[in-house]
Amino acid sequence: MERARQLFCACEQGDVDSVQALLDQGGCDVDTVDDVENTPLQIGSANGHENVVRLLIMRGAGLDKRNVFGWTPLLQASRYGHTGVVALLIQHQADVRAKNRYGASALTLAARGGHIQTVKLLVDSGIDLNGASEGCEFTPLLAAASMT
Repeated sequence: MERARQLFCACEQGDVDSVQALLDQGGCDVDTVDDVENTPLQIGSANGHENVVRLLIMRGAGLDKRNVFGWTPLLQASRYGHTGVVALLIQHQADVRAKNRYGASALTLAARGGHIQTVKLLVDSGIDLNGASEGCEFTPLLAAASMT
C-alpha cells in the first residue's frame, strides 16, 4: 500500500524517475487504483506530466480505465487543457468518444475550460462536435458559449 501511495505521489509531481523505479521494484501494478479508482495514468494525465504519461503508456497502462466517476485519462487531461498529454493519448488510441458518468466528453470538458488548443486537437482527431449524450445537457458548442 505504501508503494502505491508513493507511485501516485510521483505521478502527481511528475517525477518520472521515481515512477520508473517504483514500477521496477514491484509491489504495485501500472494500473493500481486509489480509493476512487484513479490509476497512475489518470493522475499523470490530470497533472499534465507528459513524460510520466509516456512512461506509463510504454509500461502498458490502460488508456481507457475509468475511475468511479467515469473519468478516463483523456477526460482528465482535456478537463485541464493539457494538450500535449491529450495528443499522446490520442496517438496511442485512447477512446476520444469516452464520456464520464455525467455524459461529458473530452471536447465538452476542454471547451468548458476554455482550452482552445486542446479543443482544436480534439476536433482535428475527428471527435463529434455536436453530440450531447444521455444525462448531459451540454454539447461542446454550448459549453464553449457558456464561457463568454
